[in-house]
Amino acid sequence: MDIKSHLLFLADKYENKEFLKDDPSRYMHEFQEQKEQEIVAFLAANLAFGRREQILKHIEWILEKINTKPSEWILNESYKDVFFFENTSFYRMYSYRAMRIFFDDMRKILMESDTLGNHFKLKWEKRSYNDLFLFQVMSKEFSHDCNLIAHSKNSAAKKLNMFLRWMVRDNSPVDLGLWKWY
Repeated sequence: MDIKSHLLFLADKYENKEFLKDDPSRYMHEFQEQKEQEIVAFLAANLAFGRREQILKHIEWILEKINTKPSEWILNESYKDVFFFENTSFYRMYSYRAMRIFFDDMRKILMESDTLGNHFKLKWEKRSYNDLFLFQVMSKEFSHDCNLIAHSKNSAAKKLNMFLRWMVRDNSPVDLGLWKWY
């Protein structure tokens, strides 16, 4: 099989609604408002490593706790009722403390901007010449204590780049294509 045929085979396999059933990207499709889709996608992307069943289980657990709009849950600091500032394990190498820091940093972003996309767009437009990639700009919005986010310049930033793919690629049954500015 030549490379073109192989790539088309893979596209058919992964670029369909059926793929969403067992993928973390499915949760962003459960919301209608862009703000909520972005938040859920960002959460799902940053928890997306390890066994798929465990990823889905932990995302679902958080979404059950939200019980409202994700943006309200974050802005009202309701996550503090779930994620105490303790170092016990939540998921793999992430502690409850790490999740608390993640949501604290997300709250700061949402207090400054109406959506994650608008916030990152503004930061991208004001970036320094050292920031060649959007994931570098995004990671600076999170404290170094937040180990969910890759901070190293040498990192592949797979989770952030997967989130970006969901946000920018359009005409896809999987990706949302919300960010037309990037």
